[in-house]
Amino acid sequence: MNTLTPPAARHANTPERSRVVTAILLVVAIFVVGLVVAFVELIHNEVRLADENKAAVFMAAQIEVEYLRFLDTLDRFGQPNSTIPRVRLRARFAALRRRLSIVLKGPEGAAAREVDGVVAMASSLDRTLAETGSLVAALRPGDEAAYRRIRAEFAPFAAPIRQAVVNTQMKSGWGNSTHASGIYSMILDIVLAFVGLLVGGGSLIFLLVREARRTDKLLRKTIEAEARTVRAETRLIDAMESIPQGIALFDADDRLVHCNRNYRDIVANSRVRSEPGISFIDLCRAMVDDRRIVDARDNPEAWPRDRIARHRSARNSEDIKLSDGRWINIAERRTRNGDIVSVLADITDVKLREAVLNEARQHAELASRAKSEFLANMSHELRTPLNAIIGFSELIRDSAFGPIGNPKYVEYVGDIHSSGAHLLKLINDILDISKIEAGEVEINEEEIDIVRIARTCIQFVAKRARDNGLALDCDLSDDLPLLFADERKVKQILINLLSNAVKFTEQGGQVSLRIRIRGDRRIEVAVSDTGIGIARENLEQVMKPFTQVDSKLARKYEGTGLGLSLCKSLVDLHGGQFEIESAVGVGTTARVVFPASRTQPRP
Repeated sequence: MNTLTPPAARHANTPERSRVVTAILLVVAIFVVGLVVAFVELIHNEVRLADENKAAVFMAAQIEVEYLRFLDTLDRFGQPNSTIPRVRLRARFAALRRRLSIVLKGPEGAAAREVDGVVAMASSLDRTLAETGSLVAALRPGDEAAYRRIRAEFAPFAAPIRQAVVNTQMKSGWGNSTHASGIYSMILDIVLAFVGLLVGGGSLIFLLVREARRTDKLLRKTIEAEARTVRAETRLIDAMESIPQGIALFDADDRLVHCNRNYRDIVANSRVRSEPGISFIDLCRAMVDDRRIVDARDNPEAWPRDRIARHRSARNSEDIKLSDGRWINIAERRTRNGDIVSVLADITDVKLREAVLNEARQHAELASRAKSEFLANMSHELRTPLNAIIGFSELIRDSAFGPIGNPKYVEYVGDIHSSGAHLLKLINDILDISKIEAGEVEINEEEIDIVRIARTCIQFVAKRARDNGLALDCDLSDDLPLLFADERKVKQILINLLSNAVKFTEQGGQVSLRIRIRGDRRIEVAVSDTGIGIARENLEQVMKPFTQVDSKLARKYEGTGLGLSLCKSLVDLHGGQFEIESAVGVGTTARVVFPASRTQPRP
C-alpha cells in the first residue's frame, strides 16, 4: 500500500522548496560570481606578475651589464699605457651608481627588490662605490697598487650579481608556469583560501587570547618593577639624608638632579633654593651675591668663573670658608654616564686644630730661635772670662813668676785649669750646636790633606789613650786623594770621634782609625773601639743632643752627650753620611763618608 503525500501537503512544501532552491541558487550564484571575480583577478595578477618579473629581470641584467662595463673600463684604464680617458671611467662609475639607486629607491626597481638577494647585493655594492669613489677619482693610468686595491674591492660582487640575475630569471619562469596552470587551480585556491581563512581566523583568535594573557602578565610585572624602583629610590634618598656630609648629583648639563638636606643647608640662601633643575652656575652666583663665600668678596666676578671651571674638571678637592665662620671641604667626581657627584664636608674643627697647631709651632720656632740667638750672643760673654781663668791658672800652675809656697795650691790651680778647660769645651760645643740650628754656620772649604789632619788628631788623644792603658791603631795611606772641606770642622769631627772612643773603652782595649778611598771615589773615615758598646734600640737616641743612653754612664763618664750629635751636624754640612754600628760589650764603629764630589786628586 502506497502512502502518498496529500496535495495540500505538496502545495504546502512548495514554498519551502522554493526558498531552499533560491537559497542554493543564491549561494551558487555568489560562488560563481566569486569564482569569476577570482578568475579575473587571477588573470590580472598573473599579467601584472609577468610584467613585474620582466622588469625585475631587466633591472638585474642592467646592474650586471653596468658592473661588467665598469670593470672592463677600469681594467683598460689601469694599464700603464692606457688611452682610456678618465671621463669614461667616471661615467661608467656614475652609470653603475645610478642603476643601483633606481633598483634600491626608484619605482622601476620595486619588482627587483622583491627578489631574494637583490637588495642586499645592491646595498653592499652601493656602499663599496661610495667608499671607493675617491680612489676611483684619483686613479691614474699605471698606478698598479691603487688599481689592485679598487679591483679587489669590486671582484667579490661578480658572483652575487650573477646570482641575482639567475634568481630574477627563475622567478620570471616560475611566474609564467603558474600563469598557465592558474585557471585549473583557481577553484582549489578558493577552497584552500576559505579553509585557510577559517584556520587562520581560529589561529588568530587563539594568538590574540594568548597575547592578551601575556600582556596582562607583563603589565603586572611592569607595575611590580616600578614599585621596586620607587622603593629603591626612597631607600637611596633616605640613606643620602642620613649622611652627615652634603651630597648633590648634577647631570651632564650641570643641572641639579638631587641633593640631601645637609647640602641644602650649606648652599641655601635667601634668593635661590636648591631645587632639582637649578643650574650649578646659578647656585654659585647666588652664594656670591649673598656674600656667603669669604674668598669671593674681593673679586665676585672671578670666583664663580674659577669655581665652575674646577667643578667641571670633576677631579678637584678644595676648602672654602663661609661667612658664618665654617670651613667646607668640597670633593667632586664624575660618574660613568657624565654626571658629577659633589660632596661637601664641614671641616671647621679640623681647621681650628690646624690653626692651634700652627700657632703652637710658630711659638716653638720663636722660642727655639730666641734660644739659639741667646746662646750665639753669649759666645763672647762666656768665653772671655773662661779664657782669663784658664790663662791665669796655667800661669800659676807652671809657676811662671816664681815658686808657690804650699804645694796644695798647685793642685788646686790644676783643678781650676782642668775644670775651666772642660767648661770651655762644653760651651764651645753648645755654641756650635746653636749656630748650626740657627743656620749661622759657614764652612770655609779648601783642599786639605785628611791624612795629615788625622795624624794631628791622633797625637791630640794619644796621651789620654796611654793614660787609660789603651792601644791606639792607625791605618793611613799617604797616597789618599785630597778632600775639599773645612779643615777646622773635619778636625773637630775626628777629635770628637776619637775622644768618645777613648772615653768609653776600658783599660786594655783598643781604638783604631782607618781612612780609605771607596770604589765609588768616596772617602771613608772609620773610628772603631772595643768599648762598652751601644744597644741597637739606643742608636737613634745617642744621635740627639744632650743625650746619653744610661744615667749611670752620665755619672761614670763625664760629658754632655753633644759629641755624636755635633759630628752628625758637621758631616751633614759637608753633604756626607754618618753611620754608627755597635753591639753591647763588643764595641762601636763610627763611619763618616764624604761624597765623591769632594774627592780631589793630589797634584
